[in-house]
Amino acid sequence: MISTTYVIEQLDSWGDAATTANNISNSEFLFRLGIVAGIISYISYLILPLILYRLFESVNRTHAVLMVALAVASVPISLFNMIAKVDVLTLLSGFIKKPIYHAIVLGTLLILVVVVAPVTAGLVTTL
Repeated sequence: MISTTYVIEQLDSWGDAATTANNISNSEFLFRLGIVAGIISYISYLILPLILYRLFESVNRTHAVLMVALAVASVPISLFNMIAKVDVLTLLSGFIKKPIYHAIVLGTLLILVVVVAPVTAGLVTTL
């Protein structure tokens, strides 16, 4: 929850990628904390389907196995989204030295990471 709510509320300036990039640069520790919290929450998410499997196995084993398979498959997808956040840190570290087209790429990446990735991660983990 920390990585998808608190960090986004503190760092994101909706509709202004330059301000968001500046906020992330100024609060790099908070952004990194959000990445670590996200990784821990996605990995710990693996425990829930295993517990629910034991509960639902007696009801319908096929559906219980399918639930575990889909939940386990969603974790690598969610972790893959974290790579984009690390990419933001990489781009911001050399942001001043880059040409203007890198600013456009950074703005697009920030929108994808801050707005789209939490929504898709939430959809994947709720399936």
